[in-house]
Order: sequence, then structure tokens, then C-alpha cells
Amino acid sequence: MKKTTKITLGTLAVLLPLALFAGEKHKTHFDEFSDENRVFMQKGINYSFEGNLEKKPLGKINGTWIIDGKEVIVNDDSFIIQDNKFKIGDEIEVLAKRDKGKIFVIQLEQD
Repeated sequence: MKKTTKITLGTLAVLLPLALFAGEKHKTHFDEFSDENRVFMQKGINYSFEGNLEKKPLGKINGTWIIDGKEVIVNDDSFIIQDNKFKIGDEIEVLAKRDKGKIFVIQLEQD
């Protein structure tokens, strides 16, 4: 076999698997987020974080909460996921909409 034929076959042996792999669709973190949270994205979520609950309204859910030093507003439109009643120090995941300097909760989830 000629030297150029060997080089060509060697190059194809390396590039062919790479070309096949490049054609596959790989799911990214953003793809998973958009699939699972399409409803929340339509509600305008533009802010999310996790933190410890520092303060909440007494005897009710709606009102201003402080989570990880941030004031967030919980109202009738907020979706609450909890195993037990929220207690000071609980770890909470927040999906929210920031608007005009305020944070409006879309979803609170107890970790």
C-alpha cells in the first residue's frame, strides 16, 4: 500500500467515529430546565436561588419572607411545596420573578 493510502485510511479511522458522535443530540441542563419548567418560564421566572429561611409572616403564608438575606414576596399566585410547616433555618429553593426591585415568589420548595 502506498504511503498516502495508509495516511488517508488512518485519518478516516480517527475522524469517522468523531463525525458520528458529533451528529448526536445531547441534552443540556437548559434543555431539561425548559422541558420540566415550561409553565414557570411562561410565568416569567427570571431569578432562582437556595437559602435558609430567616423570617416569615406569623400564622400565614402570604407576605414578606427573608430567605438567605433576601426579601421575597409570597402571595396567592405562589406555588408552595413543603413536607412540614416551614421553620426558621429550613433550606428553601426559590423560583421567582424580579420586577422593579422586588422579588415575587413563583415557587417555594422545602429541601
